[in-house]
Amino acid sequence: MKIALAQINPTVGDFAGNARLILDFTARAARQSADLVVFPELAVCGYPPADLLEKSSFLCRAQQTLDEIAASTSSGPAILCGVALASSNPSSDGKHARNIAALLSGGRVSFLQQKMLLPFYDVFDEQRYFEPAARQSITLLDGQPLAITICEDAWNDKGFWPRRLYPIDPVDELMRQWATLPDPIASTHPRVILNISASPFWCGKRALRRNMLAAIARRHRAFVVMVNQAGGNDSLVFDGSSIVLSPTGDLIAQGGSFRQDLFLFDTDSFTVSREDALGTFLRSNRMSSETRTAAVKDPRLREFLDENPESAALVRDLEAIVESARSQFHSDEVFSAVMAELPGAVAQASHPACEPDCDHDDIAATWSALVLGTRDYVRKCGFSKALVGLSGGIDSALVAAIAVEALGAENVLGIGMPSEFSSTGSIDDARSLAANLKIRFEPVAIHDVFTAYTATLAPLFAGTPFGLAEENLQSRIRGALLMALSNKFGALVLTTGNKSEMSTGYCTLYGDMVGALAVIGDVFKTRVYALSRYANRGREIIPHNTIAKPPSAELRPGQRDTDSLPPYDILDPILEAYVERYQSAEQILVELTGKSTAPHSTEAPVPHSSAVSSPMSGGATVDLALIRRVLSLVERSEYKRQQAAPVLKVTQKSFGNGRRFPIAVKVEL
Repeated sequence: MKIALAQINPTVGDFAGNARLILDFTARAARQSADLVVFPELAVCGYPPADLLEKSSFLCRAQQTLDEIAASTSSGPAILCGVALASSNPSSDGKHARNIAALLSGGRVSFLQQKMLLPFYDVFDEQRYFEPAARQSITLLDGQPLAITICEDAWNDKGFWPRRLYPIDPVDELMRQWATLPDPIASTHPRVILNISASPFWCGKRALRRNMLAAIARRHRAFVVMVNQAGGNDSLVFDGSSIVLSPTGDLIAQGGSFRQDLFLFDTDSFTVSREDALGTFLRSNRMSSETRTAAVKDPRLREFLDENPESAALVRDLEAIVESARSQFHSDEVFSAVMAELPGAVAQASHPACEPDCDHDDIAATWSALVLGTRDYVRKCGFSKALVGLSGGIDSALVAAIAVEALGAENVLGIGMPSEFSSTGSIDDARSLAANLKIRFEPVAIHDVFTAYTATLAPLFAGTPFGLAEENLQSRIRGALLMALSNKFGALVLTTGNKSEMSTGYCTLYGDMVGALAVIGDVFKTRVYALSRYANRGREIIPHNTIAKPPSAELRPGQRDTDSLPPYDILDPILEAYVERYQSAEQILVELTGKSTAPHSTEAPVPHSSAVSSPMSGGATVDLALIRRVLSLVERSEYKRQQAAPVLKVTQKSFGNGRRFPIAVKVEL
């Protein structure tokens, strides 16, 4: 059986668009003689649909769309796709929706497998909506037995997890059924476990997912075929990275990461084949040395990319190669020779038999996830353009660089909003960044607005020193200006705060926190620097001075981040341990220093300061007092985080739906 793995990028609620994607990929797979085309979990309606599942009209539309897709299988390959359907017996007890893997063949819905294990941790809340399956069954397609599972159903292997979340293992049950199949079915067909997934990305997730599925393949001596969703939906980014594993757990093939992809696996010959859409296009249009840069500038290619979005990421990489090559080769003849090799190189790079394992490069994966998440958030929300406030600092520079790769330079507008406290260097750095990115840059000075505000408040502020209120007022003026420009020109504002700032509350509500998407809200400051260096991997995008200078909000004369926070190389490990792994102050101290504390410490508790920006005590020395002070900042800033823009998730524990804490609470540190 030839099984096509179709990792597509569906949009939640876009039944017509998702159906077109499914039918398009099925047609492409049919041209390669596929027998079965497998799509991700809830591909028909998009994942995660959240409370849309509470609407009966949503479930009715899902059923209607599934029937329409099924009708297309009267000729051509069968389809296995995910869909949310109403309960088969709405009058019975339990939830009214089911998470279904639907097998479509012969023009009809031929088999339904209901999800049994419903995750209810981190960003998942499927138990809120779906009724779990009471049982699951092996099915046959043209005589080939198939063990169909849905995402979490495969995440409970007793041989892999030290502590399982569920008392049952659907894969175990399906394999017990397989063992009872009669001959010649059992003896003439290899064991095949299909898993359709919507498995969100976080750093290290791809390796964990692959190792877990490899353990299942080895234990059950079965091929494992996992098809994962690609694309971004709200805060979640799905990396794709669909895989085929052998019964020994070896990787046979892997789909592209952070893009749509289509490839075939033959269970008889154990071979893999791929569609060479981009390479075929480049060769057929003679985009080689004859046209030199036509391979990246030709309007025919742009039209092709609109119709084949899975190739867009590859061409963006191609553009970077061209830019780098032009700067390195002074001879037109040498440059043309390099360009002549591009079509074949692209075809080879885009369609390897098995993509290289790049899990060791978390920075590259994080960059790709942030670009994809930004692109899909903006476009799926119905927009095409973005605004970024450019301060000359590293955070806004990184967000702008991500936005340009995601949306194109023509769709990103940089706004500089200097005040009397802004250094000349920061203004120059913002201009240089805009020039490097080739984006439009508009300065809007805030001095006069700030003066007007302070004059209005002067009678109420009389007798008080310049302080936090005046500092935050500057940030809120900038936020108001960005939102005004957003309203006027229909561009989404991208916030520029990082995870270190969001953790400690070193950010201003209704100021630098305004916007539609927190692009780097799950990226600690130390990783912001690493990502900025990665952004400069081909040429200088983010100015060297932006990376080298001490970080500062520039809201008062001579301000530095270290006036209010420990150095980031000390702060970030504390935050990572507390925010992502829920370690106590004592555990963090041991982890960072190797020193333990007495069980009954007589140390007085660290007093709460009245302002988030009050200086940290202890300097660069990590001690229990410093750790508790940092933890106190985290706890007192929950109210800010719950009013923040959605945060793109790239770590195992990000701010948002996957990390839920009360606001009105007294926490013992």
